[in-house]
Amino acid sequence: MNDRMAYALHALLNDHYDMGRILRFRQMRRGTQADCYELLTAEHNEFTLFLFPPEFSRQSLADAAPIMEQLASAGFPVSRPVASRQRSSSGAPLFAIEGPQGSHFFVTTIAPGQMAAAADWSNHDLSNLGLRLGWMHRSMRDALAADSQPAAGVPRPDRAKVQAPAMRLVAALESGTSRGQQVRQMLPAAALDRLLAELEKLEKVFAAGAGYVHGGISPESVLLDHDRHIASIVDWGVFSTGIPAQDVIDAFVSWCVHKDGEVRADAAQALLQAYLSLEKFRGDQWYSAVISWCAARLGAAVLGRKHLPRGFAGILENPHSLSATLTICQSKL
Repeated sequence: MNDRMAYALHALLNDHYDMGRILRFRQMRRGTQADCYELLTAEHNEFTLFLFPPEFSRQSLADAAPIMEQLASAGFPVSRPVASRQRSSSGAPLFAIEGPQGSHFFVTTIAPGQMAAAADWSNHDLSNLGLRLGWMHRSMRDALAADSQPAAGVPRPDRAKVQAPAMRLVAALESGTSRGQQVRQMLPAAALDRLLAELEKLEKVFAAGAGYVHGGISPESVLLDHDRHIASIVDWGVFSTGIPAQDVIDAFVSWCVHKDGEVRADAAQALLQAYLSLEKFRGDQWYSAVISWCAARLGAAVLGRKHLPRGFAGILENPHSLSATLTICQSKL
């Protein structure tokens, strides 16, 4: 990081946050979505600055903040978002603020842990991940419930602004970004048309099963401590509504499928058994979850927020294959 950028970031931190004097400011790696910096203040408080590029939505980050706060309050391994001095028009605190060159500032308490390659994860590690995802989804569902109360002083996402998966994907495809054009050229047009048709057909299913989705579960976003416990989950830049099991599909594709497409059955069963011990999910629901996952992954790729998962083109052409594989793995538990 050059001195000019460091000076600009320091100035913005001083302008927008009540942190006091910063003694240490160094770049670190946390996830893949944002440039990350570790901060240590004169009062020995530690923070992590996530500097999200312009491709990400400030609204998604703002919506993620109350959920992260609620999860952290419940003891879940996620860092607490730090409110800036800015306030919204209603007087509520703001957690995502404008950074240099269209970027987005998002500050949390320290995000501990280190990344581990997918190949280094044991079945026991994946069982722990399944439990954490189940816990996360249960807490998110409580947050979405009409009678759930947000943490004091933390704004709740506006559910009236939630779009159906088909509407979100169409909006992304029509955004006209150069990245979007490249992604569309990589994928068969007929498969994309079928996906949009399936999204329209399953709209009521999505509405009935809607919940909050992290959207960025990967070996890079799940950080482990020295004892291989999950220390923190980062990469909240594509947080949205959807079918929560989309996060499980992300985990399945990232950890349980070899590069040649062969499924690691023992790893998949460790992940699913742990998850399903906390969350009820029928085998016949995987198809709608896969369709919603395809739409979310494609939309994120078109907007330049995430790369398409390995093997995505094949999944898009035949989503029944992935949903059938998940159903079979679940049936063997």
